[in-house]
Amino acid sequence: HDDNRTYTLQHLRRLFKLRGELLFLNHTPWLERDVQTCSLCNLNAREDIVHFLAVCPILTEFRLRYLEVRTLAVSSLRDYLNALDCHGLINFARSAWRYRFQLVQELNF
Repeated sequence: HDDNRTYTLQHLRRLFKLRGELLFLNHTPWLERDVQTCSLCNLNAREDIVHFLAVCPILTEFRLRYLEVRTLAVSSLRDYLNALDCHGLINFARSAWRYRFQLVQELNF
């Protein structure tokens, strides 16, 4: 089995959520919320899929581990989302989301 070409249903579900901006962040295109800024960093930035996957400095260590970059340009993020091999991005998003969820629960945001 070739790990670069095989996706589990869970991998595909995560990829679908990333591509469709379906992560439940503070800003989502399908829901108005009072608070839209990032729960993790102090940049006062809108917490959307681009900020979460590409820019948030709190998630840099996860980007370095899985994608080998500190931040991503929007064009690079688009390339990752459209690539045939999305394992790195999927694994990054899984770990980053768990970390975000844990911090939000602890800090009661």
